[in-house]
Amino acid sequence: MKVNYSNLCKAFLGEGGFGLVTRCRDTKNNKTVAIKVNKSDPEILLQAKLEIFILEQLRRLDPDRCNIVEWNGYFLDGERICLNFELLDQSLSDYIGDRNNRGLPMREIRPILNQLANALFHLGSVGIVHADLKPVNIMVVNRSESQVKVKLIDFGIACNTSAVIPGDCVGTIGYCAPEIMLGTPYDEAIDMWSLGLVAVELATGVPLYPGEDDYDVLKFIIETQGQLPDHLLESGLYTDSYFIEDNHKEQRGPENGQSLFVRLMKELLALDANQRITPSEVLKHPFFNPGLSRRTPCTDMNSTGGELLVLSQQPSSWKIHGLQKFSCSFQNSVEFPQKGDINTSANPSASEDDLQITEGTILGDHHVVEAFLGEGGFGLVTRCRDTKNNKTVAIKVNKSDPEILLQAKLEIFILEQLRRLDPDRCNIVEWNDYFLDGQRICLNFELLDQSLWDYIGDRNNRGLPMRELRPILHQLANALFHLGSVGIVHADLKPGNIMVVNRSESPVKVKLIDFGLSCPASAVIPGDRVGTIGYCAPEVMLGIPYDEAIDMWSLGLVAVELATGVPLYPGEDDYDVLKFIIETQGQLPDHLLESGLYTDCYFIEDNYNKQRWTFKTPEQFQYETHYRSKETRYIKLKCLDDLEKLLKVRRGPENGQTLFVRLIKEMLALDANQRITPSEVLKHPFFHPGLSRRTPCTDMNSTGGQNLVFSQQQSSFGWPEF
Repeated sequence: MKVNYSNLCKAFLGEGGFGLVTRCRDTKNNKTVAIKVNKSDPEILLQAKLEIFILEQLRRLDPDRCNIVEWNGYFLDGERICLNFELLDQSLSDYIGDRNNRGLPMREIRPILNQLANALFHLGSVGIVHADLKPVNIMVVNRSESQVKVKLIDFGIACNTSAVIPGDCVGTIGYCAPEIMLGTPYDEAIDMWSLGLVAVELATGVPLYPGEDDYDVLKFIIETQGQLPDHLLESGLYTDSYFIEDNHKEQRGPENGQSLFVRLMKELLALDANQRITPSEVLKHPFFNPGLSRRTPCTDMNSTGGELLVLSQQPSSWKIHGLQKFSCSFQNSVEFPQKGDINTSANPSASEDDLQITEGTILGDHHVVEAFLGEGGFGLVTRCRDTKNNKTVAIKVNKSDPEILLQAKLEIFILEQLRRLDPDRCNIVEWNDYFLDGQRICLNFELLDQSLWDYIGDRNNRGLPMRELRPILHQLANALFHLGSVGIVHADLKPGNIMVVNRSESPVKVKLIDFGLSCPASAVIPGDRVGTIGYCAPEVMLGIPYDEAIDMWSLGLVAVELATGVPLYPGEDDYDVLKFIIETQGQLPDHLLESGLYTDCYFIEDNYNKQRWTFKTPEQFQYETHYRSKETRYIKLKCLDDLEKLLKVRRGPENGQTLFVRLIKEMLALDANQRITPSEVLKHPFFHPGLSRRTPCTDMNSTGGQNLVFSQQQSSFGWPEF
């Protein structure tokens, strides 16, 4: 079996619901690595993408000094995402088994436990919760070394501390903390509970709380450590699944502190997470006093430099209990559909009925639904009044479908990254936070006025004059500049995802919204189909590797639409859009087409033309796909230079039209490497103050700030015929 052209599969190391872990030889450098091959199932692909996001954050850590597996990167094998890791020796579970499950002596436990605490300390330093710590997710680097070195692996259900979702059932039965099983709010302390159980297993050779169900595990905990206090049980989403209210008093077992090890175990396994010892406290615990062992671990708590780390070759375990588990996302994430496709009336639509939300519904205890602003595959966007402060906000209510919940968690991940930006100075919607409403994740955003789509429609789709277009375009370039400063690709820029803050202000202020398809630039997956038909760049449609330049292409199309009032390349299928692009701008060069995963869907190879690839005729494409090409354009340009002639006919000569068309050509360069960047747009002569009395006030250095927010307006197509 070949995983891809350069990785030859030599053995199978493990399998799980996600797929397989294989030992492979990289034929390019002859190195042996561990490859985690994820299935092409949509949910698994979503989870794989979140795992890549986490691993990208962990690149800040030195994998050797921080006791974390080294990640080498990822690649695609067909439709499967493959994660490449260093190959380690054996799991800690197998290492214990090789001792006939008799347990290890203190002199061996001490350095292992210290290294694991060191790993958790460094994970905490970058705000990551592992969420599935157990012996099979800890690898021995080389069992033949006299002092065993271990590394933490498998970040498949890891998440940012700031994006933990209460009720998210993570971890493995028998190792997850009481707060997970009961659905009480949790944080990185869940990893410390798991470490305590691993430590006991190291000492005894067997797990302390094995069980096939959470009920059994909770029963074992209560019989050994007593019951959690009432104030914790009362906050649990699942408490009533295991407990009934009565007047029985808490029964606690005797306090046994005969050894430093047992004392440490009790601190690790504190029932109240707020009382649980932290990794830094573990590292300073007297159990690790050098006088207790001739061999002491060599760890450096200040080592957070480094480059890479690597993921597990052991599968992590997920469970669903009561509420759905909230996880990450991969493809076709939420986008706001256009108004023509949605129902924005006050009467409940079918989607509203599915979600059982009507006007007057209370979301999350104190958000009263006042109106419906839009809907999509993800759920609904509603206008709500917060009864605690009487403010009106936009609430995006996600359905409880597992894939949508994965997508919502990914969106939260992106929004957390964007908290570093000032939403007002960076022209990005302000996000207030998220909350749960039953099984649904709700995202809370500032309420804005109307979409740019509707703003254009209010002008009867005749387009805006240069003096109005200029500040809007400058603000959008400013938004992309700041997204780039934190390494985020928006991936769905269009008039429906740009909001006018207040249409009565002059000049108009706009904000970029909807980060449902966004991702870190460093974690873009080639072939990941993002964006909206008619606005996505050629490299996305053809499956060519892409980066943040796709947002610049979309901005160029938005700019044309602002000027003309209608989209330049409307289409119902990517074939039509590519046809319109080729007829206006020409065909992409062969070296780009040859790198496209989907090129042969639209092109055929021949030797009759100067170019190797020839675009399929409408008849050929219809024969192969049964899709009949449609002419849906409202303006047809033989070349982009004709745009200036069109503008002069439509609006008359205006100052800046020539520079505007020049800018559009730079934004719509077919080769993404030749496309203009946001910082270059902001310095473009089109924005010279002398061209307009009103110039936008944007500050390219403003990256302070706190929050940002999501879209609540849909856009509508109301095309005039030309």
